[in-house]
Amino acid sequence: MRVLKCALAVSAAALLAIPVTAAIKAMTLQELMEITQDAVRGKIVARDTVRLDHPWEGALYTRLTVE
Repeated sequence: MRVLKCALAVSAAALLAIPVTAAIKAMTLQELMEITQDAVRGKIVARDTVRLDHPWEGALYTRLTVE
């Protein structure tokens, strides 16, 4: 019985360890507008960009203020 429990635990751990990849697709504004449910028309009045090293090294976080 102990061997069965260990085998099940190892199998469960192996299934959880399967890597999952994200799909990132570059789109034009026209392509984005075709799939977007909600939209807003506004003017960007401020922008603040910060470089992050966690969780991805060199990632950029941009905050926009829209009027």
